[in-house]
Amino acid sequence: MNDEKFQKFAINLSQLLGDTEDIQDVYIKCMEVWKKQRDFFTKLDTSKLLKTVIYIYSYRETGNFELAQKILNNLFFAGLFVPSGNKHEETCDECSGNGDITCDYCNGNGTVGCDECDESGKVTCDECDGDNVDGAGDDCDQCNGHGKLTCSNCAGDGYVQCGECNGNGTEICSTCEGNGEVESEDDQITTYQICSWDKNLKDWCELQEGTKTPIMSMEQFVRFDKYVLYLEQNDEDHAYFANNPPEEDMVYCSVFKDEPRLFLKSDMTIHISFDGSDINW
Repeated sequence: MNDEKFQKFAINLSQLLGDTEDIQDVYIKCMEVWKKQRDFFTKLDTSKLLKTVIYIYSYRETGNFELAQKILNNLFFAGLFVPSGNKHEETCDECSGNGDITCDYCNGNGTVGCDECDESGKVTCDECDGDNVDGAGDDCDQCNGHGKLTCSNCAGDGYVQCGECNGNGTEICSTCEGNGEVESEDDQITTYQICSWDKNLKDWCELQEGTKTPIMSMEQFVRFDKYVLYLEQNDEDHAYFANNPPEEDMVYCSVFKDEPRLFLKSDMTIHISFDGSDINW
């Protein structure tokens, strides 16, 4: 696909997006189109999909593709992380994230043995005291001479609803109090995979790549939003920082690359592969 055809493709795709505000908005709305026409877009090279986003942004901003060419000439990719200072929430081991556990009292059955009849479903007739006959020696009218009556407590089943779990067979997990998650010992960080074309940001990322020195504060970093495309964002826990905590709300660059490998994830987001060194300290 030559530049002329590629530009026409970008313009046609642009018409499907509706109003867009910035390059991040273009990316998000492009993903919506990609998902709807997955069979077509998964056949395109991922780098061309990213190039399409940039071309659409340029066309929307300036009415031509000169800005796109400038962006592509200066484009770099980086893996960043920002410590929040909070502890990471992780799945509760006790309940496997369900928020409830098997009731110990009924073993998950929801019923327990009836104490009134010892699980037999029958109780001794109180009229004849189990002797089968009345005072005159005739068959007892109440139990028809059987000496036993159906247990009224369990209606003859021998089992009654478990009072601990109200018959559910489960009870709220006391470890996580039903949330399914518990606070871990590890610090939570937010990781970002970005591409940008800002020269100053490029220099800072390249200089501090893989070091314990932040490139800037998050407050300063958001000022570059016009020149940054966030390809992916995740909240993660990194045990590495437990004994070596970085500064909160500061931006660190874990990896920098001019030409990494790009591929589409199942949710049609573009993922960056830094040769196996993805955000990994």
